[in-house]
Amino acid sequence: MSARGMLMADVIKDYSLTVMKNGRSIETGRLETAFFKLEKKGTRDLFWEGVKLKDHIMERSLDMRYHGQAYEIMVPFDRDYIQKFHSLHEKRYGYRNENQEVEIVNIRLRWQGAMLKLPSVLWM
Repeated sequence: MSARGMLMADVIKDYSLTVMKNGRSIETGRLETAFFKLEKKGTRDLFWEGVKLKDHIMERSLDMRYHGQAYEIMVPFDRDYIQKFHSLHEKRYGYRNENQEVEIVNIRLRWQGAMLKLPSVLWM
């Protein structure tokens, strides 16, 4: 069973890049450029794992915090990432401070390759 699971398990690669930027001053285009570099690596790595491009799934996120905090929250990346951070922070810690400076510590990319699922009849 473990060999079967290994053959059928999706390939998952996690990449991160430390940026340490003020969330309001960084341009979305600069974040897109940084993500693109990670995406190129992920595409190459999954290709070598034998995953077809059509079977790739990508998730972008940011590790964010209020200036001065020692912990980050992982926030899905889209054009409203700052507002999402405030909402997630309030949900997790019970407060939000939209006047406080927000920092982006890391960008993260989860690159997943869906592997071919063989019928269980072949494994009996």
